[in-house]
Amino acid sequence: MGLNVKEKIDGVVTPDLKKKVAAWWQGVGVDDLNWPEAVEDDGDAPLAEDAIEAAPEKVEISVELSHFIKVSEMLWGQGYVTPGGKSFIDLWGQQLSLNKEKSTAYLGAGLGGQARELNLSTGSWVTCYERHPEMVAVASDEAMMAGLAKKVTSEIYDPEKLELEAEKFNAVIAKEEFTTIENKQGVIEAISNGMKKSGMFMFTVYTANSPDVDAAKTKEMFGDMLGTPSLWTDKQYVECLESAGLDIHINEELSDKYVEFINAAWGQYRSVVDKIKEGDETDLEKAALLKMVGISAEQWTHISMNLASGDIQLRRFLARKI
Repeated sequence: MGLNVKEKIDGVVTPDLKKKVAAWWQGVGVDDLNWPEAVEDDGDAPLAEDAIEAAPEKVEISVELSHFIKVSEMLWGQGYVTPGGKSFIDLWGQQLSLNKEKSTAYLGAGLGGQARELNLSTGSWVTCYERHPEMVAVASDEAMMAGLAKKVTSEIYDPEKLELEAEKFNAVIAKEEFTTIENKQGVIEAISNGMKKSGMFMFTVYTANSPDVDAAKTKEMFGDMLGTPSLWTDKQYVECLESAGLDIHINEELSDKYVEFINAAWGQYRSVVDKIKEGDETDLEKAALLKMVGISAEQWTHISMNLASGDIQLRRFLARKI
């Protein structure tokens, strides 16, 4: 993504960093950037300058996470930190019956790429919830540059203490976010409370075959970059959803599809390495990025192997509030 972590000073996203994000988005050099009048939000959102003022300013510095973001986008696409990309958007929009009159909450939205695609394809207004301040800052800037500053907003949240305004949303989406949430029962109850009657809740999640899943093996499989993994079984999710007043419409396994996504991305491993080597970063930064490529390769190999063997599953649930 071209974000130089050295420009994050004392926990503040600097103006120079924002200009680089804008230049990267517009595909021009910083000196050629049209700033800040370049983007409006269909006449409804504020000018870019106003959107910047509304975006989160304070972020915790994490060089490792910044490297993780850059490598992830090279693998999965701009705005994404996990597999799937745009592939699910059309299906999700149809099954959630979204349109410009409806609002959606997206838990664990990462860099907001899928949320922005969801808005563009359905018109639904999306509120993104993300635990990592760095990702919220980048997602807010990218939404502003796409002219979606008002339609796709991002907020920092604590996934263990989710609070949603009662009956606010027509739909809630969570993509693998429950993999690292301990308080699953409380969060699902909060989601049910935050949805309007007949609202739809769709989420993908890694599940275990047994409640006694080996914690050490699970941590080795997923790593802890985005949180400590805590897996439930398919049956536990079913019981929890039903107890929260949600009627399950879909409960399906997507493991094979995910393995396809992972293998396709890592088929481009050499091109990712070459892009890093040819980049503008310092030799030290390039070495750190290449190290992150190795870490990511090991992590996704573990996940792919365990999905293929059936030790874990990736499942998708779709439930309606009764």
